Amino acid sequence: MIKNKKLYAKICLVTTFLLLVFFQSSNSHTKSLTSLRERTMNFYHQGQYRTALPLAKEYARITERQYGLSHTEYASALSLLGRIYYSKGNYQASEPKFKQALKINEQALGPNHPEVAKNLKDLAELYYALVHFKKADALMARAKKISRN
Repeated sequence: MIKNKKLYAKICLVTTFLLLVFFQSSNSHTKSLTSLRERTMNFYHQGQYRTALPLAKEYARITERQYGLSHTEYASALSLLGRIYYSKGNYQASEPKFKQALKINEQALGPNHPEVAKNLKDLAELYYALVHFKKADALMARAKKISRN
């Protein structure tokens, strides 16, 4: 039984306010992260890699902090960062990003997930550019097998 109804009502009001602020803030972070990803993708698709690169790094940093190192959203950020490095011709920087994204998605989604196939294709494309045809062919064959299923 509640003895002080006015105090209880005030506590409920403050709790409700704090919950609203928390959820609004959480939603705001998600919206700004989505906006950052979209801006990065736009610059990437326009071939403006110099502008896209710092945005992609920031996107990866925020997703790592917000979701952790084993989350698929972080893998997506790494993949995007790898594609930008690749497009700039910085193959040495793109390879670890592609490999890490692949590893995360294989563990989180399973080895036969369509997202894993995309990661395999990214890495295969890199290996073709580096003239590592055996590695590239094996990765591409695996990606095609996943895509057919």
